[in-house]
Amino acid sequence: MNDGSDALRILIQFLRVREADDPYDFRFGPQDYIFFGRDREVREILTDLQALID
Repeated sequence: MNDGSDALRILIQFLRVREADDPYDFRFGPQDYIFFGRDREVREILTDLQALID
């Protein structure tokens, strides 16, 4: 049985560029976001996401 100790955990934060002070404020339409991550795996994922956007 797997107790989860070998599970990969990553934390990615998505922060709106405008009006970021209210995380529950929903707005329709395109929005710009800033992505944060501190682990190497997260940085690789963010690099891949950026490549998809570009």
